[in-house]
Amino acid sequence: MALDFDFKIQYGVSGLIIGGVFTMIIGFNWGGWTSSITSQAKIQDAILANQSEICVAQFIAQPNYEENLKKLGEVTSRNRAGFIEMGGGGIKCQARKELILV
Repeated sequence: MALDFDFKIQYGVSGLIIGGVFTMIIGFNWGGWTSSITSQAKIQDAILANQSEICVAQFIAQPNYEENLKKLGEVTSRNRAGFIEMGGGGIKCQARKELILV
């Protein structure tokens, strides 16, 4: 009787471990679970999208945005981010100051 009970415990524990592993595989692949690294990446993408929309709206609201757009087009793609951050061509984005994370 004790030998039969030991096998039941062994199979029960094995079943729990295998079930837990399968649950995690299904949850992360198809269930929508995310790790903290993935969540942080998605948050950063959302923040970037929000900031860019605010910057574009501010840029278009300027009275001479067509001239500034030409100046931006003259800058190489490698230097474009630095050009925008430095406020070159009248581009001044205040999105980082306005964005509040909750």
